[in-house]
Amino acid sequence: MRYTLALLLIVPVLSMQRACTPPIPMGSSNEQVRLASFQEGLNGYEDQSGYDFVDDYQYMIINNQSFDDAFRDAAVLAARLHQIREVAASNREGAYAPSTSAPDFEFLTLMVVEALTTLPGIVGEANNLSSRVSALNPNDLSPLQYASAIQGLDQARRNLQAVLDFGSNVDDVLDDYRALQEDLNTIGVDE
Repeated sequence: MRYTLALLLIVPVLSMQRACTPPIPMGSSNEQVRLASFQEGLNGYEDQSGYDFVDDYQYMIINNQSFDDAFRDAAVLAARLHQIREVAASNREGAYAPSTSAPDFEFLTLMVVEALTTLPGIVGEANNLSSRVSALNPNDLSPLQYASAIQGLDQARRNLQAVLDFGSNVDDVLDDYRALQEDLNTIGVDE
């Protein structure tokens, strides 16, 4: 009887309290990096084997603009580098036939533009992003966001480290894309 009376008094109080407190932010979710994140022209090649190499790149969304932006930017930068490197390697292995395949020609043309605009500044961009990530303080977040933020920060740091570790190889990959650009220009003139 005493327990029933206590429940009858406590349940309405808890219900009132729940109605007065602001909603707790929803938990985190993961978003996947898409080729169109780099440039819109690549969206036709998303999820196509031999063209899309970024399907393993995801980032955490915790519903905090600063954190979400940093997590996304780090994942997109690492995915962009991975895409550029994989396409260069596939091209060296003869995986594309730009002289006989219009989709290959278009794809490689888009990737040349992407590589030649991204690679020269990629290490500087990774350093800037590293500073942004380091400035984020998960202690300022709600308890619900905190654990997700720690995971997101760890992933962002790993993504940025992969880009920074690549720094000494930028010129080699740039040379691959410059040679590919010359090849594509020759093919474009012949058609």
